[in-house]
Amino acid sequence: MPQTVVDKVVIVTGASSGIGAATARELAHQGARVVLAARRTDELEAQVHAKKARAKV
Repeated sequence: MPQTVVDKVVIVTGASSGIGAATARELAHQGARVVLAARRTDELEAQVHAKKARAKV
């Protein structure tokens, strides 16, 4: 049975770079509501601003 992440809330740690950032982008692209966690909040803010994402950091 195929599962979907549409409208699911997913927490991604290490979301400011690397695998965490890529995972967060893909989950958001698939329709998940993504909660981002990282030590470098400045990096998160920069990424959210660059992507013009609907997000709060």
